Amino acid sequence: MVNPCSGNRCQPYSNSCIQIPPLIVCGFAYKKTNEGISVFDLNNGKGAAVFADDGTLIETSMDDIELSIAKKHYLANAKYMEV
Repeated sequence: MVNPCSGNRCQPYSNSCIQIPPLIVCGFAYKKTNEGISVFDLNNGKGAAVFADDGTLIETSMDDIELSIAKKHYLANAKYMEV
């Protein structure tokens, strides 16, 4: 069987090709990784951060306002993330 994700064969919106983060809230995508919780700002495509599970900031490229919004949404919605 041919891998649908190899080369240019990937079809848009194919379940086998795209990976949807476990949590998307107000334009921020949250995904649990080995380092902590990775956050990506889907609104501007540039801001990213990594939080510990308790919300402590590990690293970021977000500005202060963007970061405070991302953290607020994470703390309010962390219970909905897949375990």
